[in-house]
Amino acid sequence: MERSGLTVLKAIAKAGGFNSTAALNDVKLIRNTPQGKQEIPISVKKIMFDKAPDVELQPGDVLFIPNSLAKSAPRRQYWDTPLNPPLIWDSPLPFPRCY
Repeated sequence: MERSGLTVLKAIAKAGGFNSTAALNDVKLIRNTPQGKQEIPISVKKIMFDKAPDVELQPGDVLFIPNSLAKSAPRRQYWDTPLNPPLIWDSPLPFPRCY
């Protein structure tokens, strides 16, 4: 396989970096292998502090960077919480029904 030279940190830098709510310890590298898709946990924080090697990406790799619930909690609004019922606009009344 041809080496791309593209690593996790280089890919993140090319994509414009992290947002402020990124979970740097919960990054997943999804890689196609002969056995199927493999999910590889990566701690970008450890890579940034030189405590883990920067993983070289292969063609077809997907880097998934989830949001941190703790970091995004202050930014969440009332309507973002899963406890809110969905609004259905199928009523002839001028306001939605809540279920």
